[in-house]
Amino acid sequence: MPATQHIDDKVEWDMVLEKTQVVVADFYADWCGPCKMIGPHFERLADEYAKPKKMAFVKVNTEKGSIGQMYGVRSLPTFKVLHKGVVVETVTGANPAALAGAIVKASKLVQGGGSAEVFGNRGQTLGGSGASGSSLGNIRFDPISIVNHVITIIGLYLVSFFSSDAYRSAKNSSFNVENKKSATRPVNQNAARPAATAPPKPKTFKTLADLSSE
Repeated sequence: MPATQHIDDKVEWDMVLEKTQVVVADFYADWCGPCKMIGPHFERLADEYAKPKKMAFVKVNTEKGSIGQMYGVRSLPTFKVLHKGVVVETVTGANPAALAGAIVKASKLVQGGGSAEVFGNRGQTLGGSGASGSSLGNIRFDPISIVNHVITIIGLYLVSFFSSDAYRSAKNSSFNVENKKSATRPVNQNAARPAATAPPKPKTFKTLADLSSE
């Protein structure tokens, strides 16, 4: 009895997922040259690692049924490792080394009852997204900051548009953030101050005796 099983419809696919802990699926097409090249390698790995009800190797013809579309298969061959119905690893292309590495990791899930963390990811359910909700939730936008930037750009454009010297007008405009920075700079108390000039001496009135003596 061959170690690989050909899946023709979704009913058979669901039965394999339900009864087997780990499923390694080969998505292929009859006209695909690379699929035929790596096919014998997949068969040898199946003969070595397949175990009833624990680890199954299946081949899915993408030209029959919609299983390939359900799992987002876009190139051939594509290999997917599923643990308890959840995709934990995907190998795209005829890459024997990558395929063997994925299967070795998958075998650890059934040997010691390990978790899908051996693949270094959290896996994907059918229709799942590659990005987790928690990572997207960490992104924060500041609408006030965005509005301020838009107002600044529009203000500089209008000032420069209605002026004969666009560059100088934009540079001296109140919308220029550099002008706002310079206006808010603290005054340096230690800066040198101009020397104070002596106050003018008050005029004095001279007597006739003073005038005659001069």
